[in-house]
Amino acid sequence: MDGSGWGRIFRMFALSNQNWWWTAPPAAH
Repeated sequence: MDGSGWGRIFRMFALSNQNWWWTAPPAAH
């Protein structure tokens, strides 16, 4: 998958899981 595709998924994922995303430990990334 190209960078644009990943960026798109990343944004969608982050927006729908903001609370989890910002509180998750670095290792989870």
